[in-house]
Amino acid sequence: MVRKGEARVADRQIEWGTNLITFFNPAAWGLQPELSRAGLTQAFAEAPRDYFCRMFDVVAKAGLSGVEFGPEPADWRTALDAFGSAREIVSALRQRGLQACSAYVPGREIVQPALEEGREGRRRCERYMSVLSDFLSEVGGGVVVVGNLSRLTSGAANGATNRPLPPRDHADLQERYCSEVNGLGRIAGEGQVSLALHTDAYSLCSRPDDVAAVMRLTD
Repeated sequence: MVRKGEARVADRQIEWGTNLITFFNPAAWGLQPELSRAGLTQAFAEAPRDYFCRMFDVVAKAGLSGVEFGPEPADWRTALDAFGSAREIVSALRQRGLQACSAYVPGREIVQPALEEGREGRRRCERYMSVLSDFLSEVGGGVVVVGNLSRLTSGAANGATNRPLPPRDHADLQERYCSEVNGLGRIAGEGQVSLALHTDAYSLCSRPDDVAAVMRLTD
């Protein structure tokens, strides 16, 4: 759950909102408790609009007022496909006294390609941010929450290993990450949207010193 006490979104103040990742519990949907993330995504795909409406119902029943779109399958693109337009999403939210406040995007989707794939990867991330900012402007949301990158070494078969990056490599990656985030922030700002960073555990921005460094390296 996230507190949104400072940002005025649409026509009223949002005090409390939640990221829809809080609904990623297969058993709560009557599915097998041990169902994988891929299995949950597949289940959502069978009736995505119904799943979103049920999530919105619970958010309203809990007395919250803001909705943050989460990772797939509760992400903004799946919602847009499910409802057909931003206007229909706004209508579904307003029927329940809710408002969109933000959208979370994992760092691996919107920053990592720019770091690993050069100019084309950067252009793809910038296009993504531009489209997302336009979407949030349409639904009344004011914040893009960008995920971080792992501070652990990569290259193992299952992604990150349990070995931390050497201090010099960690600092270098953090600096490059912040440079990309600054560029994305400018694009978000052009769409009247703010950019925030998610302090993921075990990431480049998870410890007090990390946060201080990231604040120093970004504008």
